[in-house]
Amino acid sequence: MVTIRSELRVVDDKPEVWANLGDILDWLKELPTLTGHPDAVTAALEIRQMLLDSVDNAEMIQEPEGE
Repeated sequence: MVTIRSELRVVDDKPEVWANLGDILDWLKELPTLTGHPDAVTAALEIRQMLLDSVDNAEMIQEPEGE
């Protein structure tokens, strides 16, 4: 079972859930076997591709050195 690491952050005074994309992609790989439903394969692949495509627009935030 995949563990999805996440945290709650406040952005523009609104709470947002931020999750580790790698964990979500791993979970999507397991989804078809977890559900046993034939449509799960197609749905998981489509969602996975959409998430990977969204990375192109992601803002890079680097931790300050020493932390």
